[in-house]
Amino acid sequence: METPFSRNLERQAARMGEMVQRLDVDTFVLAYLREGDSYEEARMACFDCSNTTQCLKWLSGSALNSEPPTFCPNLSLFEFCKRG
Repeated sequence: METPFSRNLERQAARMGEMVQRLDVDTFVLAYLREGDSYEEARMACFDCSNTTQCLKWLSGSALNSEPPTFCPNLSLFEFCKRG
């Protein structure tokens, strides 16, 4: 049975996935950094984040946003794991 909690969890997970894609994060690096602990911490930070409105607005903007999403609690981790 789907609950409001599970729907919220799924939406947060989807937003994190979109953020990872938009910031060109190497998901292999993210998944294996600190034996997976960094990924788990990022998921929890995303789930606990209170910047949902800003996140949705940033994600709905153009793919070439000039400003990094400084509101994102995972920004430094995602930048560390960036491709290339």
